[in-house]
Amino acid sequence: MRLEKALLMLYAMPGIGPKTLRRWMTRIKSPADVFNLLPAERSALPGFRSQHALNFQTTRLQHFSDQAERWLQSTDQHNLRFIPFLDSNFPVGLRHAPDAPLFLFQRGKLPPHQPILSLVGTRQPSADLAPVLMQFMKELSAAQTSTCSGLARGVDALVHRESLRHGLFSMAVVAHGAELAYPLQNQRLAEEIVENGCIWSEYPPGTLPEREFFPQRNRILAGMSQALILVQSNTTGGAMITVKHALRYRRPVFAFAGPFNQTAYAGPLKLIAEGLVKPLLNTAQIWNILGLEAKASQQEDTPYSTVHYSAAELPIAQELQSEPGLCLDQLALRTGQSPAQLLALLSLMELEGKIETLPGNRYKLG
Repeated sequence: MRLEKALLMLYAMPGIGPKTLRRWMTRIKSPADVFNLLPAERSALPGFRSQHALNFQTTRLQHFSDQAERWLQSTDQHNLRFIPFLDSNFPVGLRHAPDAPLFLFQRGKLPPHQPILSLVGTRQPSADLAPVLMQFMKELSAAQTSTCSGLARGVDALVHRESLRHGLFSMAVVAHGAELAYPLQNQRLAEEIVENGCIWSEYPPGTLPEREFFPQRNRILAGMSQALILVQSNTTGGAMITVKHALRYRRPVFAFAGPFNQTAYAGPLKLIAEGLVKPLLNTAQIWNILGLEAKASQQEDTPYSTVHYSAAELPIAQELQSEPGLCLDQLALRTGQSPAQLLALLSLMELEGKIETLPGNRYKLG
């Protein structure tokens, strides 16, 4: 039996997950070998339970075989790659994590062999984050580094866009089939990532997003990287879960430190105060930890500056940060301001370099 089919059949079996399979593999050479064992030999595998035996009954095995074949056909139809954990294209850092998946689906280009930096954060970032992150990603692009995030609204989307803008290989880890885009507003962004980077998923094609999949996805974000940056987060949420996984995997973790009165920085400041993560001051810290010290000397040891938005400008900046390219009517609908008010504000913001006008009277942050 092919390794790909064996892994997918085991994945389809209820009650059998990556941790169980890893325990079994201490006694067998390949996951496919489990199907060749006698019942007594299977029951002697570490962690094998009586309910697992039901999965190996002849009628049920046929069901799992058919399901695996359907997933493999769908993988080909959607131009996905099925990458087992021993494949050279499987993320090296993730391979040795104790709860890592034993296979991944991948869409897009094969990643280059270079350090991976994961950046995660809230779906509702502060409006002054955009220029700070833009400057950081611009400086980061001077090194041969790949970036990784979760393709969610907010910080994740901004990380992917700036990575692509500055020529970095951008990777997204999603909590559904790799052929899908969620949320739908990021569908265009997902296509740009596929053209210039790649999308990873542990879920077979056709898998829809479920709430419990997102915390599971976060361990992959942490495990596949050599270092993690917490950009912004409240004291709870998915980004904080990713940090916990990174610390468990003994990955270096950095955080953007911001004003104490902004909830977007509550998570980073809490972790910094507890001594669990280091405040991010410049790209030299990242280059040093990734073994790129030669580049670090080119940077000044100064924190990043921010752009100040007035109370009236703040809702506009937040919407354009989340979704660049909005037109006047869309901004009016989302911010609750009249088109006349918006035009005056947009003109002033453009003069100050805070936004740029795109073809078709659409706008993005400057």
